[in-house]
Amino acid sequence: MDRYYVVFLISAAIVGLIFLFNKNDNLVKETLKKSAASKMIAFDSSPDLPVGFGYKTQWIAVKTSDTKSVVDSISLTDVHEANWRTGFAGTGSGYYFVSPPVQGWTLIINPLMPDLGAEISSDPLSFPLKAISYLSQRFGEAYYFGNHRIVGYYSWAKASKGIVERAFGYLGESGTIMLDQGVPTDEETSLNLVFSNLTINDGMKHPDEEDVLSIAKQWTIDPRMTEGEYNLGVGYSGKLNKHLGG
Repeated sequence: MDRYYVVFLISAAIVGLIFLFNKNDNLVKETLKKSAASKMIAFDSSPDLPVGFGYKTQWIAVKTSDTKSVVDSISLTDVHEANWRTGFAGTGSGYYFVSPPVQGWTLIINPLMPDLGAEISSDPLSFPLKAISYLSQRFGEAYYFGNHRIVGYYSWAKASKGIVERAFGYLGESGTIMLDQGVPTDEETSLNLVFSNLTINDGMKHPDEEDVLSIAKQWTIDPRMTEGEYNLGVGYSGKLNKHLGG
């Protein structure tokens, strides 16, 4: 009898452990699920006013008020209506925010979109200049801006009717001009933003983050949203299956 009693106790213990393991496993799964859900962006479609930006980010400005057509043209997936506040929040999780129209412009914002350095990489899809060329062919004008103070990356480019007319990129980390294509525009000249043959310790004026904001304001609109009248609006947030311009 004692032997059968011991076997019974062992069997009961095993069943109990299996139940406890399954219960804890389910709790872990539920906790992970809740944790993942908590990291999901809660996009809000309530119209709000534009949010100033321009530092530590990259963006494309397209000369159109037809935001939906811009979304369709870059083939976004997992698309959500998003106001400025939540649209910007989504850019930290891989989403591109396509803004509602601002003074005749639609903005495509994402700090991690390919930069001008990608032009010399082996990835054929990482072409920001190809992106603005394509968008300008459809909408008339498109501009690219990059501004990251940590590595000293400052760049700007413009395209009209499918042609990239001007592109400049500088990487302060190495003190090198990444790209200097086309003739400097009148706006660059008037703002003293014409650079050539720069090195790290040459004593000359080097591009900085304020320069990017200044040329963006001259070519398109002030990304800090401090000029003119602004309306409430809602844009879109979505992800790309491939890089812009691919």
